[in-house]
Amino acid sequence: MIVMRSIDFALRRAEFKVLGPQSPCGDDDFARVVETAESIGFNQLEMHGGKRRAWKRNKGASGSKSRQPKPTLAVADTNSVLHRWKLQKGKPVYDGTFEHHEDSVYQLSCYAALTLATFGSFGHDLLELRLAIHELCANVVEHGRQNGRAGKIHLHLEFSGDRIEGYIQDCCKPFDPFQVKQQSLPKQVENRAPRGYGLHMIQRLLDLVEYEFNDTGNRITFRKKVRE
Repeated sequence: MIVMRSIDFALRRAEFKVLGPQSPCGDDDFARVVETAESIGFNQLEMHGGKRRAWKRNKGASGSKSRQPKPTLAVADTNSVLHRWKLQKGKPVYDGTFEHHEDSVYQLSCYAALTLATFGSFGHDLLELRLAIHELCANVVEHGRQNGRAGKIHLHLEFSGDRIEGYIQDCCKPFDPFQVKQQSLPKQVENRAPRGYGLHMIQRLLDLVEYEFNDTGNRITFRKKVRE
């Protein structure tokens, strides 16, 4: 089993750990994590444990004296992500807390991609879940109306057997995106709307998606069964 131990958006760096010999990880598991990280621009990776005790990769480095320039990202705050993880019944649970800012959609999407890569190969179901989480996060960031103070967005993911469930929580005024009157999908295509396909797609891709307003703000809960 591979878990993501840390993430740094300023450096585009992520650290992973293999947990125990009872959960062996083959070359395909390592390759999947590396490929996903590099596809979203994370070029500094570390993997600890298992067969590779101190495996590191800094893509583009040609030698020990080579120094790579520090990447720059269009993010509101490079220290805006708080990452936590734990094991629950032997399966990872991830919690990431982000600043409520339009640039955070990129961070939320990358965070989901990296954590989901530790679950298994990106087959049809896992790709659908990754897309749905991106659309949910984009809607939360776009429509959330804050109460005149710096808000947070919390992404929670639980891996359990053949399914993944979680929620997205904000600190904003009540807003249920699924109660907004939506054009039919053919009408949207006819009008060439640049956005708005997300909610139609989310409801088709997920096995469960529910909205509630609690003491903190708006919460969207979701669940997806993932088959090999």
